[in-house]
Amino acid sequence: MANKPHVIEIVIDELGKLTSEVMGIEGKECTDLTKWLDELGKVEVDKHTSDYYKKPKQTIKIGGK
Repeated sequence: MANKPHVIEIVIDELGKLTSEVMGIEGKECTDLTKWLDELGKVEVDKHTSDYYKKPKQTIKIGGK
């Protein structure tokens, strides 16, 4: 997860409302990257982008002779 290139965009409006979006991560890993934001205040809305519902791309190598 942390080894994948990604961007976390955080916007704080004039009333102090914070919104964030994780870009470059597919699947539920994005929620692990933003857990620390929950400590900043009350979460009112937790929307997921279409990337959240995608399965992460994985490469599996099986060694042989």
